Order: sequence, then structure tokens, then C-alpha cells
Amino acid sequence: MRLVEMSAYVRKGINGLLIFAVLYYFFVFFLIPNAKKYFNNLLPGETSATVLFGKLDPLEFKEMPLLNANPRYELNTKDGKLPSLPDKLPVYKYKQPRFSYSDGTAAQTHASVLGFTDDDLITDLKGEKYSWRNSRTGAVLDIYVHSKELTVNTPLLGRSGFFIPGSINEEEAKQAAKDLLIAINRFTEPSYVSGGKQRVRLGHYVGQQLVETKNPREAQIARVDLYRTIFNLQVLGPDPNKGLLHVYVGAQDNEIPVLRFPKIEAYYWEIEAQSNATYPLVPISQVWKEVSAGRGIIASVVPKDANPFEDYQPARVDRILINNIYLAYYDTPKLQKYLQPIYVFEGNYVGGSNEAGSITIYYPAISGQWINEPASGS
Repeated sequence: MRLVEMSAYVRKGINGLLIFAVLYYFFVFFLIPNAKKYFNNLLPGETSATVLFGKLDPLEFKEMPLLNANPRYELNTKDGKLPSLPDKLPVYKYKQPRFSYSDGTAAQTHASVLGFTDDDLITDLKGEKYSWRNSRTGAVLDIYVHSKELTVNTPLLGRSGFFIPGSINEEEAKQAAKDLLIAINRFTEPSYVSGGKQRVRLGHYVGQQLVETKNPREAQIARVDLYRTIFNLQVLGPDPNKGLLHVYVGAQDNEIPVLRFPKIEAYYWEIEAQSNATYPLVPISQVWKEVSAGRGIIASVVPKDANPFEDYQPARVDRILINNIYLAYYDTPKLQKYLQPIYVFEGNYVGGSNEAGSITIYYPAISGQWINEPASGS
């Protein structure tokens, strides 16, 4: 009799555990999530996006060309699933440049810092753009006086004799680039100074060509790309491998001042640090459908043997494995009104018989109902 009673108690206990498990999963995975959605709908003022700036202009992307069309996309994240990401994010307003009569004087001062003299000036001082050309090196400096875009372009093909092997390392190059940008008033915003990141790649000459090296003893030039972050989200440009602040650094003791920084691109747009303007984002599931159908923007294709000191050459991409998906903000060399978020898809690709490398794809994040129609002809 006792065994029979014991068996009955055991059966009741097992049934109780099963009922508890069913109720637990019902509450955790169905009732609670749906209750949250219900109460969120009742309190739109607490959870809805503010969209304070109204409709935004569409983002302008630069897509990398491929040698073939319609590559195949595969989701290859660690768990094989799409990540959980926010459903809204702030949008930030850019500070628009203000005209000042001192802008021209500042441009001339910055040219002097970069090693260009009055004898190198090749434009008058009346227009928006001032230009200098150094006759010894062929280096050209352009400064847009009021908007402050600044570029230096020095022909580097066959210039090995100007740069000493072992004369630069990563830390020195990083600090030199920061010091320069501070000196020309293009590195003051906290998103760069305290929250930003820098990527350094060393280069040396093999024959006439400048190529990457991992050996500091060979290094003759360093490429430094500087990025900023906004509340832990990266800010990326049209090419995620290239910072909107982009500097080549040569040897400190170079007798030709212009060759200290032979290449520079500085598109330095300041933003208003605080924003109450939040916008709804397109759900990641919907975005993945678009991207996997080939409607994303291929922002970067880096073959495994690519040279970061040369321009991209179109590659064949047959299969794309997406390993990482996240949100970022999108900045461009052209000043916009607002800094907007994008989705970023990072992964690897294979193509042809032996082609492989890394790839990055962008997709606009803000819901289309809050984006203006593109202007006709754009």
C-alpha cells in the first residue's frame, strides 16, 4: 500500500512540474512580452519617437562597384540569428559654418603650419577656395575658407628617397596626426577627442610603389584614419575604412616641411551634442530581407591582399557571409543638415576561383515615412 501511495505522489509531483513549466513559458515568452506591447501602445508619449526635425533628407551613399552582379547572401552570425537592436535612435543637428572675415587669415595660417608658403599660393584671396602648390614636391593644398574642408595631395609614386625606413611607428604617427589637426583647429569636438578611435597602417616602398608593412623597421610613411563615436555608436563615412579625418605622416626630421604630412583629407563637421529628436528605425528583419536581396549599399570591398595605400579595384564577389550587424551613424565629406543612423553589415566574401576578403554593406536605418523623396535627377 505504501508503494502505491508513493507512486501516486510521484505522479502528482511530475504532473505539477509539467504544469509549472507550461505556465512559466506561457508567462515569460507570451503573456509578458505582449503585455509590454499593450501598455507601450497605451503610453505613446513615453515610448514613441519624437521626430522633432520632421522629414529628413535621404542619405547620399557611394557604392563600390563589383565585377559581377547578384552575389548570394548568407547570415553567418554566431547564433545564426539577427541581433536585437533599438527601435529608435536620436538624430543630431550639424552646426552650419558661419561666415567670418577672419576665415581667410586662418586658412593662410593653417597653410603655413602645413609647410606651404606665400610663394606656393596659386589662387587669389577673393574666392571661397584657396590653393597652394609646392614646386619641389608637387604637393597641392586646397582649403575651402568658410566651410573649412582641407585636402593635401602629394604625388608619392617613386618618392622613396624622401622617406627614411624605420622613421615612423604607430604611436608616433597617431600622436602626430592628432597634434596637426589640433593645430589647424579640426580636432576639438569630444566625439573625436575623448570618444574617438584611430587606425594606423604603416607603409614602405617596394620599388616605386608604397605598400603596407607590419615591420616598424621598414616603415617610411604611416596612414592614420581618425573616427568619432556618438554615445558608443561609431560614426562612419562612405568608406568605413577611411576616416573623415585622414592623414599620412612622414618622418619628423624631413627637411621638406610639406612632406611631414604628404596627404590629408579633413572634413570636420561639428554637431550639436544634445538631441531630443528621436526617429523610428526600420525593423532589422525587414532590413535583412532588403540586404539579402541585393538592395543594400556595398560600402567597402577589401581583398585579402589589398594595399591600403592604393585605390580600390573592382573585385568579383559571388558569396557574402554576414558575420556582424550593428547600428552606426553616417557622415560624409559633404556637409548635411542632420547626422542620421544606418545599419552596418560586416562579413567576408568569396568570388571567382581564388578571390576572398572582407566586405561592408550599409542600409538606411530611419523609417521611410520620415525621409523626403529624393530630388529629381539625383
